[in-house]
Amino acid sequence: MKPFLLYLLATLFTISPMLAQAEDKPSIDEVNRIFNYYDNGYSLGATLANYRVCNDIHREGPDKNNCTEEVAGNQIETNQPAYLWMLLMVPDNTENEKVLLQFNYKGVTRRVKTHPINGAFRYRTWSKIKFDRAGEWVVKVLQESNDNVTSLGELVINVTDPAIAQTDQ
Repeated sequence: MKPFLLYLLATLFTISPMLAQAEDKPSIDEVNRIFNYYDNGYSLGATLANYRVCNDIHREGPDKNNCTEEVAGNQIETNQPAYLWMLLMVPDNTENEKVLLQFNYKGVTRRVKTHPINGAFRYRTWSKIKFDRAGEWVVKVLQESNDNVTSLGELVINVTDPAIAQTDQ
């Protein structure tokens, strides 16, 4: 009975936000496919369900560990602190694996941040970010598992320099 209760709670936490926005509820086959992936998919790696640039993260309350406010158009100013927020589904029995954030500017990797991950139906994590150069930055989200690195997604962040913007006016 306990595993069923865990499934029910995990499903409610994961699917209820989607149902509030969804037109149709998932079919039995879709739900069972997700359960199967969570229970048996540890060799397949994590799934990046959502990621965004945020001004801050809720630290308590009903929205704990969620974005407070998304940055419009993924556009920030140089040296403006922000957060790269991520929601992943990490299959059960996943241990000692990592999500890597690779920050690229003009095709050159400028830095890499590492986040350890373990199995969780709804795994939320974030990284505080700040960019020292104006221009287009590409942040690649990767999963490292043993000797393999797999791409989970990438996000383009446009960084502007307020000093240059003022002199253009």
